[in-house]
Amino acid sequence: MLGSPVTIELPGTSGQAMVITTALGADGKKLHARVPSRSMIIFRADAGVDEFTKQGGLRWRQYDQSGEVKLGKLGAFSQHDHIVMVVREDRTVRFYTTTSDLRC
Repeated sequence: MLGSPVTIELPGTSGQAMVITTALGADGKKLHARVPSRSMIIFRADAGVDEFTKQGGLRWRQYDQSGEVKLGKLGAFSQHDHIVMVVREDRTVRFYTTTSDLRC
């Protein structure tokens, strides 16, 4: 299931790719996840960078701008079980956290 989104507006022009700098690939290795305009990406959050990422934070950059977004804690926020979906529409970016639905 997807949690409520955290929405940000990017500065600058919409044509530049946004890069999530605190992401992990499917193999568990550090990854700079590119999010071009009008796209969607799913990745694992790297909670092992520092205290901010351990508490549910992500860092991003776009050209010469950078920023942070706090997604919050959903249970145990660890690099092994926290998957994030990012949906970008030009300058508007929505970050969704995922949770397991165990209601079956």
